[in-house]
Amino acid sequence: MRRKTVVQVGICLATLIMVATGGAIAEDATTGATHEVTLTDSGLEFTPADITINIGDTVYFYWVDESMGHNVAETDSTDSNEYKQDGFRSGDVDETVHYNVTFEDAGLFFYVCEPHATLDMRGTITVIDPNAGPLDDSDPDDKQDVPGFIGTIAILSLVGAALVVRRTH
Repeated sequence: MRRKTVVQVGICLATLIMVATGGAIAEDATTGATHEVTLTDSGLEFTPADITINIGDTVYFYWVDESMGHNVAETDSTDSNEYKQDGFRSGDVDETVHYNVTFEDAGLFFYVCEPHATLDMRGTITVIDPNAGPLDDSDPDDKQDVPGFIGTIAILSLVGAALVVRRTH
């Protein structure tokens, strides 16, 4: 009988911890999709120029036998024509390019074709964390991801109950 009660209390405690932490212990969503970016028929625009991907996804930039050379280079901002030091870069300008970039951090990344930057050949990659949930700017002090006062009290109560059950048996 005592063993059954301890197992039941353990199951209740584990369930309560999962609920109180908002499921933060749950496994992350699977990521790793590949998104293709190539050139339009004019050869002077990326398509799609602006994309949204998940953390862990890869962007595959490619073009084959183009009439003019291109490359792709990360920049600091949407209107910058300068390569961002330590950013991603496909290399020298070429008519055929196959280049992959995998994004491990959420954020906004800007890129440009260096020889055609003045022609506005550029784009953005928005990388999101699929496990972060929707952003809510209504109350920046609202910390929903941390167990609240009630969750803490409930956990302490269950631990206390488990101790009482243990001592009475």
